[in-house]
Amino acid sequence: MKPLLLNKIKPQSTSDASPDAAKVILASRLKDLRKQHNISQDQVAQACRVSVQAVSKWECGQSYPDIELLPVLANLFHATIGSLLCGEGSAPFETESDAHPSAAEAVAPAADAITNVTAAGPNASGPNAAADAIAEPATAGWPDDDVLRIVQFRGRKLLGRDEYDLEQPIPLLFDDEALKQLPEDAHFHVEIWGSAQIEGDINGDLAAGGGVNCDDVGGNIEAGGTVNCDSIGGNVDAGGSVNCDNVDGNLSAGGCVNCDNIEGNVDAGGSINCDDVDGNLSAGGTVTCGNVEGNVACQGNLTCDNIGGGVSCNADIINCGDIEGDVDCQGDLTCDSIEGDANSRGDIHCDSIGGNVNCDGNVTCDSIGGNVSAGGDVTCDNVGGDVSCNGFKANNQ
Repeated sequence: MKPLLLNKIKPQSTSDASPDAAKVILASRLKDLRKQHNISQDQVAQACRVSVQAVSKWECGQSYPDIELLPVLANLFHATIGSLLCGEGSAPFETESDAHPSAAEAVAPAADAITNVTAAGPNASGPNAAADAIAEPATAGWPDDDVLRIVQFRGRKLLGRDEYDLEQPIPLLFDDEALKQLPEDAHFHVEIWGSAQIEGDINGDLAAGGGVNCDDVGGNIEAGGTVNCDSIGGNVDAGGSVNCDNVDGNLSAGGCVNCDNIEGNVDAGGSINCDDVDGNLSAGGTVTCGNVEGNVACQGNLTCDNIGGGVSCNADIINCGDIEGDVDCQGDLTCDSIEGDANSRGDIHCDSIGGNVNCDGNVTCDSIGGNVSAGGDVTCDNVGGDVSCNGFKANNQ
């Protein structure tokens, strides 16, 4: 909506009202309408982006609001500009705003979708009427063009309105008065309908429809795209890859994972490259990591230290330490010890295996606690069970 200009106003009647009388009428109307809709002076100030003192002066008749703010006030109070200036029931002015639907009305549904607020009707009342009425003025004063604009709310409270500029980051706004009332360890939860490029830490949860780039996050992260962060204090659910330092919770990624320590489970659509994992690990690609306390399932090669559970690998287990559970490997298997059974479509090279061994290739190890079945040679020191192989057998049974 274009700013309301003086040369656009066309008098429809010849009123002899003095400037002082007009000021009194406007002051009275602003005060009456604000009380009628249960709106505070602070909320009017937020909608108009002025100080509370300015609103107080308007209502006391000490000053006028800027003429560009008349459409904002009219939308806020569900009144016409004419009735604001000349009293209820009067329509002495015809303006572009009155003659045609405003840009605010055109984009109000979009503002409602962003803020999850439904603008109050003309007869709205009650404690939420003021907050509901602010949704529509959030867009007042903007032309109906192709410019992308960002509106920030905390709950239903309007914090800021900005035009998107690729070269100019938009600051994340907080309510200073609300901050003062919160304890020092309070967490803020940030929801962004798009990608989040944040310079700094967030001590609460972060949800973004796109990717996330930030420093530390104290809570959970939910992102539709890739996550690039420092440490994360909670869980991570990302539609793309995750690149970060430590993660204190579970991690789920549609792509690859490159992290330090992960205190929960890890489920990745791609490869995983990390330090220690305190839970289970599942990867659609290769796995290179330190210790894993749970089970491991991967579609690619596996290289890690010790594993506290079982392993299912559709490729080679290249070099692992101790594995406390059973192992099912579609390729070659090379590790220190396996406490359970070992099943491999390739060769097996281990120190000790506590259970049975079923191998399509050669078996080379120190000791095996159970039976051995191999398609190739078996070279072992001690075997606790029977040995069946198609090649050379050397053991001390």
